[in-house]
Amino acid sequence: KWQPHLIPFLGHGEFNDQTAAGQIALLDSAGAAWWCPDSTFAQILERSGLPRVVVLHACQGANVSERVRFSGMAPQLVSHGVQAVVAMHHAVTNRTAIDFSLALYDSLFAGRPVDEAVQEARWRITSVGGSGDNARLLGVPVLYLHSQDALVMSDLEHSPAPTA
Repeated sequence: KWQPHLIPFLGHGEFNDQTAAGQIALLDSAGAAWWCPDSTFAQILERSGLPRVVVLHACQGANVSERVRFSGMAPQLVSHGVQAVVAMHHAVTNRTAIDFSLALYDSLFAGRPVDEAVQEARWRITSVGGSGDNARLLGVPVLYLHSQDALVMSDLEHSPAPTA
């Protein structure tokens, strides 16, 4: 069974303070939005074969409750065994998300540890012309890590490609 190293999710997300749960919008069989709770999404990934990294390009994917442990999308994924989850704490523009993603994926593909790759991508979005020189953006991408060495992509170049 082929297991992906990285799953990017691009879509809508939200965090409900009352229920202390995050959710993302997935499409159901009729093409309508189905709001998938964080625990359900984590179980789907767990049953499918956990990726090493999940990148959540969705609003509030990093938000948590102050009163409930492991609440929210990113903590739920880590508690189910995903080694690293990169998530946005606040909404960002498409340009910022693209700039962040390009820097993140370039660094990961070069074999850099995920924490270094996230930090490099954070710096990129504060200095790239499309995102502007906005220091506020430095803290928007959050890394949740469940790995001792943070080298979650170290063998990417040596992994076989999936076959059809």
